[in-house]
Amino acid sequence: MNSRLSAPWRPPGLFGLRTPARLASAFSIVVAILLATGALTARAVEAQQEETDLRIGVLLDGDWPLVDEFLQLIRQELALLTDTEFSVEFARSLNAEWNLPTLYEGFDELLDDPQVDLVLAPGLAGSQLATSRTTGYEKPVVAALAADAEFQNLPRAGRGSGVPNLVYVALADGLDRELKVFGNIAPFEKLALVSNREFLSTAAGSVAQTNQRQDGVELRFFAADRTAESVLEQLPEDVDAVYLWPLVMDPGELRELLVGLNERKLPTFSAIGRDQMEAGALATIASDELLQRLGRRIALVIHRILLGEEPAEIPVTFTQPEQLIINAETMRLIDASPRFEMLLEAEMINTDDPTISQLDLTGAVQRAVAANRNLVAEGAGVEAGVAVVRSARARLGPQASASLSGAVVDSETAANSFGNQPQQTVDGSVSLSQILYSNEAFGALAIERFVQEGREAAFERARLDTALDTANAYINLLRAQNLLTVQRDNLSITRANLELAEARREVGVASSSEILRWESEVANAKQRLIGTDADVRTAQIELNRLMHMPEESTWVLEDLSLDNATLLPEQGRFRSYIETPRQFETVREFAVTQALERAPELAELDRAIDAQSRALTIARRAYWLPDVGAQAQISDRLDESGAGSELPSPNDDSTWSVGVSATLSLFEGGARNARVAEALAELDRLERSREATAEFVEQAVRNSMLAARASFANVTFAGEAFDAARQSRELVQEAYARGAVNILSLLDAQNASLQAETAATDAVYDFFVSLMNVQRSINQFDFFVDETARAEWFDRLDAFFAERGVERWVTE
Repeated sequence: MNSRLSAPWRPPGLFGLRTPARLASAFSIVVAILLATGALTARAVEAQQEETDLRIGVLLDGDWPLVDEFLQLIRQELALLTDTEFSVEFARSLNAEWNLPTLYEGFDELLDDPQVDLVLAPGLAGSQLATSRTTGYEKPVVAALAADAEFQNLPRAGRGSGVPNLVYVALADGLDRELKVFGNIAPFEKLALVSNREFLSTAAGSVAQTNQRQDGVELRFFAADRTAESVLEQLPEDVDAVYLWPLVMDPGELRELLVGLNERKLPTFSAIGRDQMEAGALATIASDELLQRLGRRIALVIHRILLGEEPAEIPVTFTQPEQLIINAETMRLIDASPRFEMLLEAEMINTDDPTISQLDLTGAVQRAVAANRNLVAEGAGVEAGVAVVRSARARLGPQASASLSGAVVDSETAANSFGNQPQQTVDGSVSLSQILYSNEAFGALAIERFVQEGREAAFERARLDTALDTANAYINLLRAQNLLTVQRDNLSITRANLELAEARREVGVASSSEILRWESEVANAKQRLIGTDADVRTAQIELNRLMHMPEESTWVLEDLSLDNATLLPEQGRFRSYIETPRQFETVREFAVTQALERAPELAELDRAIDAQSRALTIARRAYWLPDVGAQAQISDRLDESGAGSELPSPNDDSTWSVGVSATLSLFEGGARNARVAEALAELDRLERSREATAEFVEQAVRNSMLAARASFANVTFAGEAFDAARQSRELVQEAYARGAVNILSLLDAQNASLQAETAATDAVYDFFVSLMNVQRSINQFDFFVDETARAEWFDRLDAFFAERGVERWVTE
């Protein structure tokens, strides 16, 4: 076999020198000697400098955009690694066009080609073919895309392949790990592993040729052609799940295949990653960084061969970066219910669910104000109070009554009454009364009116409190959801650091204790993730309770930002009032005056004071002011019978009367004095309570405004702190990957970044909580106010500034 490389291969150079520095030194000496003797011309020097160190032949399975991207990444990474050190050329590229005989012929052709120094197989079938020969090669062969070393029965000796001039890259426990994750997402007993016919056919003698049982699961292998039908028509009815291991198919056919599998309610797992997920697969753990890191690894392998390492001794194990992704739409289509921790750790895609309603802050508050059970109960109390007022007013109107009576006496008495008392009589009467003046009745009506106004003020207070509680519940749910994302990202970062540690251990930089420490950190990150998820669900239940919705209802919440026009209307204009301490103090004074005028707590107490003042007046007037009323009555005998009824009655059967009365209580055993004393004491208590409440309202306004200003500034500072901490973590992480820093430095940087990101997230939502407290303290929520009312508020603020002689801060 003709080749510029012999087995074992060495990099080209003079005198057998292997390192670039020695090569350069030796080359310079020879050039100087030859130039001195005139034996080396300038043309010969140029030819020596332009000589290619390595010519690569590429064997492609067929057209596959993923492999094209993979090959391009290898080229880029190899160019960065070799730079001016070596000259590398991709000399030939053969495409088997998914034809096995052509693939075998192409492989032999590249091996025999003297213009090819190294054969690179970046495809699945080509890699399987390259690793199937255990006798070795006369030139280096790199199998770049092995799916699973154990399942493919790939050769192994120590850390390398053990086959002369053969190096491959295979995922460490790839299939085992993926099946374990898949089983936690969708349990199965009979799993169909579907891959391309070319790949399975080249795996001669491997376990991929026969059905297997592993950990109680039956694994069935199905060879796919380029069509969805070639897979769907093979799958038996008793298959529980499908693993695309891996599968190359045109996008349209792949989408048709996944539609068919989803219609059969079969969970699907992708070995390739996001592309198949977008097409409809259920889950994957293939990271978006997989191809980039795999391309870098292959470039490093080729570079190590250039430096003279034995290909058979180069490590073949590749630690796969994991990124669990779950397709939420597919999960709904097939009614899948993954394990709780899987959903927590996963990145969810296609999460738009038409069955889940959108909800913004204004909508949440409006729902609560309309349906909150406590508020509805308060409203019912107001309605009941209306009836109480009507009842008190009714006492002052005319009172009419009618009566009907019947009597029977013994016949002897009736006969001897000469008609005055017939034996059987029926009498009827109608009476009418009207209060002309009553100290107690008129006072009671006035008191009930005040009490009713107090009920209405209490309802307004409850409405504002419900709005505040709902707004805070909405904000806290958003906070919890964002902190859940922070914890999920932290878990991903910790997993990435674990992968870095494993890579460090492979090159002898890290010990097993370092791996265990990162595994402990992963467990801690999972624990925090679960706790934060519980916070999300608790906040969700609280919001649903306030809105009187089913407490497990799920919402897609609209996030809040500092440029929200509903919550922060005319933000630029308002900031012109608070740029200086004097301006901000003036705004606080204005807000206090507005709050004291409109506080329902004060209105409720004012009505209670009015009612108690009237009760005191009633008690004092009771000493000297009588109740005056008018009465009228008419009665008539409607029927008489029996003994004595035959005689005419000497009296008229009809009678009537009209009268006016005045009543004044003279002595009640000291009760009147007690009522006056009670009324005075209660009035004094209410007035003191009113003063205390006014102070509380003022304090709430001032404190909430100061807190809002501080939290607003803190949003910026916390964001800057997080940016710095994140950049620091990334720098330390890079240094850790290079072995420049130890694990403690990275742990400190990661913890600092996590704390800073948590603080930055909290800062945003703390500000909105403070803003809601400000609006509650001044009794005016912006989502209840229209543009006209808002403009009037600013007009009053301008007038207040003018009264105080304070100018706004105007920026040109």
